[in-house]
Amino acid sequence: MPLPSPSALTPLGDYLRHEWLPRKQAGWASGSQRHRQWTVDTLCDSRLVDRPIGELTVMEIERYFAERAATPFPSTGQMPARGSIKALYATLKACLGDAHRYGLIPDNPCAKVRLPPDHGAPAQIWSPEQVRAFLAHTADTRQAVLWRTLFATGMRRGEALGLTWRHVDLDAGRLLIARAMLADSRKGNVLYGPPKNHRSLRTISIDPGTVDALRGWKSAVAAEAVSRGDVVTDESPVFVHADGSPMLPAGVSDTFRRQVKAAGLPAIPLHNARHCHISHLLAAGEPIAHVAARAGHSTSAMTLRIYAHVIPGDDARTAARAAEMFEAS
Repeated sequence: MPLPSPSALTPLGDYLRHEWLPRKQAGWASGSQRHRQWTVDTLCDSRLVDRPIGELTVMEIERYFAERAATPFPSTGQMPARGSIKALYATLKACLGDAHRYGLIPDNPCAKVRLPPDHGAPAQIWSPEQVRAFLAHTADTRQAVLWRTLFATGMRRGEALGLTWRHVDLDAGRLLIARAMLADSRKGNVLYGPPKNHRSLRTISIDPGTVDALRGWKSAVAAEAVSRGDVVTDESPVFVHADGSPMLPAGVSDTFRRQVKAAGLPAIPLHNARHCHISHLLAAGEPIAHVAARAGHSTSAMTLRIYAHVIPGDDARTAARAAEMFEAS
């Protein structure tokens, strides 16, 4: 039996599940589909689920997000990260924005919503000395070249694990980031998808030291393959275990966590290797547009919004420049 046409009286849960999500998800990468499905399921498990989309108010939406930000998730017992709150808000705003565009509701209340303030600290990053100490401590481990590559390029974990040797041009010193291993990959069920967004499909340069590390790694895995009666081809994954099977996201992150602890360094998640790379480039004065392109951010504005706190400033110099307008030439 076909569903009734949506209207302002359609409950939010029905509109999300039966109208908005089915229309949108075909255009998303599989990882985005799962993430958006989580946001829809979470919103449909809230007090807003039965509210008609035409009756939702700014005040009750803000109340929901204030409560959500202060309440642990039942499934994990963990407090919501800022990114989770923003993801839920983005889904609700997009859903109601479509309803407004279709003429179902007079306006989008999310346009006026203010999320609860973020009192969290910026992502912790290591100093260059700490990065060098970690790479020295892990130099003899299976993951040494992977760690070097992540800190040297700012690639996302899945992007690095998605590399094949076809994507690596050692002579030119370049990497093509064309796919990513999905986070829920498991042994016997390794999943790949496109990079996160259209800007994430990119070619980036790598420094000579990282080129040398990758060249040595390729020779080592090729020798292992020969001992197994196998061969490394252009389609072989770059980062593999001794048996030739690809390294997987969850295992890589767990190993990183253990090795950080063993090195006696401040605990950071693996994703913060990316933050280290981007933050150090910006702090060194690299143009934001160049860093955004290297990181695969959708816009330079996104890079600025996340990393503005690490960009150096000299207010005394700025004041001196402003004073030049009062000086005779």
